[in-house]
Amino acid sequence: MEVEQFLKNQAKLEPQPIYVITGSEDYLRRKAGKALKHQILAGNEELGLASFVGDKSSFAEVREEITTVSFFGGKRLAWVEQADDFISKNRPALEKYFQTPSNNGVLILETSSWPSNTKLSKMLAKEALITCEAPNRKDALVSWCISQARDLHEKPIANDAANLLVELIGSDLGRLDQEIAKLSCYAAENPKITSRDVDILVGQGHFEKIWILFDYIGQGNHSAAFQLLFELFEQGEEPMKILGAFSSQLRKLATAGRIAMQGKPMAFAIEKAGFFTFAKSGAEAQLRKIGRNKINKVLSWLTETDMGMKGSSQIPPTVLMEKLLAKLCSN
Repeated sequence: MEVEQFLKNQAKLEPQPIYVITGSEDYLRRKAGKALKHQILAGNEELGLASFVGDKSSFAEVREEITTVSFFGGKRLAWVEQADDFISKNRPALEKYFQTPSNNGVLILETSSWPSNTKLSKMLAKEALITCEAPNRKDALVSWCISQARDLHEKPIANDAANLLVELIGSDLGRLDQEIAKLSCYAAENPKITSRDVDILVGQGHFEKIWILFDYIGQGNHSAAFQLLFELFEQGEEPMKILGAFSSQLRKLATAGRIAMQGKPMAFAIEKAGFFTFAKSGAEAQLRKIGRNKINKVLSWLTETDMGMKGSSQIPPTVLMEKLLAKLCSN
């Protein structure tokens, strides 16, 4: 079962002699492990826990740990980290152990994968398999951030703020949680964490600065737009990070433009495109200034600039950004 489901139902589940924690998300694996250690050892971790590294440990060592009666009472816990090679090398012995596990201890195998077609997999209790994978869709990551802020840090986060946080950090749940913790303290006196809070604390103001730049485009003040871009370069901002902020705004403008071209009201199009709260005010002027023809080209321009920065062009990244801005400002 997924780790969140396991944690929610842990108190109701029958304790198992063997657990497998599997998946690529380190933050969730640590979370599952912490909960299991607390359940099995009841605070006696210093004396009851033995950790092993899979490719450096023998099955005999691990088995001895979990079959020996604890001097202080209670269960012993043998935790095998990076256990994929350990399982491959000791599969027959493990299959035998799975049939008659020790009553004195609990075995935890931490793996990167756990194929369902193996004999070991079929022998493991369903509630003993804990899968730890980060959500693979942006909306699921946003929902995770909202739940994490509310349930763990007791601080609501606005939906657009969670969206921005995911855009800035990506799918690394450990980093997302660290930033939510910092944001909860930063916005302690406010009702909720806002997108402006995220931009200032996590994005270092990149998104607001880029939106000011786009406001200059909307106003037809092209020299001010270029001046702000040059200032960002002078401050040591990486062109790829600036492109990320450009990409976020341009994709929303493109979405709003397509909706408006379908005959929908501009206010509806801007709302539907998902602009951050602090970035809605100048969106209509920006759309009108960029124009219908260019709106249909911005995504290909973004792709071209991104590929150029990643090696398909010999042009310096700063010049590629200047060229992208020139296209947006052109008549």
